[in-house]
Amino acid sequence: MLKTELIIDTGSSLTWVQAIPCDSCYEQGAFSYYNHFASESYEAINCKDDTCRDVPRASHNECLDLPWDSKEPCSYHTEYGDGTTSSGVIGTETFYFQDPYVGFGHEPVRFVPFGLGTSNYIPRWIKTSTPGIAGLMRGPGNLIDRLNVKKFSHCFPREEDATGILSFGEEAKIMGAKIALLNNSRYYMARLTNVYMAGKWIPMENDVLPTKMMFDTGFTHSFLDPNIMDAVVEAIKGALGRYQPRKVKGFELCYDLTQLYSVSLDEVAKITFEFNYTTDIHVFSFHLWERQSENQLICLSLHRGAPKENIFGNNLMREVNIGYTLEEDDLAMYFHRQHCK
Repeated sequence: MLKTELIIDTGSSLTWVQAIPCDSCYEQGAFSYYNHFASESYEAINCKDDTCRDVPRASHNECLDLPWDSKEPCSYHTEYGDGTTSSGVIGTETFYFQDPYVGFGHEPVRFVPFGLGTSNYIPRWIKTSTPGIAGLMRGPGNLIDRLNVKKFSHCFPREEDATGILSFGEEAKIMGAKIALLNNSRYYMARLTNVYMAGKWIPMENDVLPTKMMFDTGFTHSFLDPNIMDAVVEAIKGALGRYQPRKVKGFELCYDLTQLYSVSLDEVAKITFEFNYTTDIHVFSFHLWERQSENQLICLSLHRGAPKENIFGNNLMREVNIGYTLEEDDLAMYFHRQHCK
């Protein structure tokens, strides 16, 4: 049995791991590459197979004209918003999920479609050695569909290199503030209606809100529509008016940390996102600011997106248990602050 770890990605459907023979792979530390030659439960998938049709980014449509008995494998290529890419073939395998208390105590999940990534790339600025990605977006052919569950939850610790908790089915923790999701999208998306700072409404241009916001654990940072970003930045500058912002490449706003030791950012600059005019999600200073280790600066970890692009990334999800219910009449997310370890 191969023990590995995967990045949880609610913004994609495909699950894949780095696999032998690796034409181009990134460093994955002490983890071994998946070797299907050494597995008794691995099964290859033909490109004309229904499984290949259901897997996103696979080659099913490209081989419809081939003979019915063609041995052409089901191949895939996928790209992510941060520049990560993976290519390889699709197969099925038996998955086991580790219980944090008793180890590998659950029943195996058989015939899970996944990608054997033999050509993979992750940009250098993403500091990870995790061997692959688990796609948890809704839809056929993905991990959620194969597990046949209608709810799951995750809890990410504050430290980026620590291990979080992912629970499925009856073990999922569904509690806290509820956000109804839009049911016309496979993405986990809700209607953002207002933004507040320290309890005060941040005025926006008339046509900016309401708008859609996507919840995507695959993004390390969070992104806001340029008009919303401008309003948020101006609100922060107003709240910290006596302090001079610093310019740092790649960030909208930075401050000298030595000047802010006496300031409670959670009191003067805590941001609240309001969804559906009913549910408030508070994001605190450890969500919003990241320290630059090479100097005494803290920088805002919200970034400028494309017009109408609003992404609630995993930096805003830390120390929060987030539950998902996937029934058609109860498609929602639940937010509950807690220590995630």
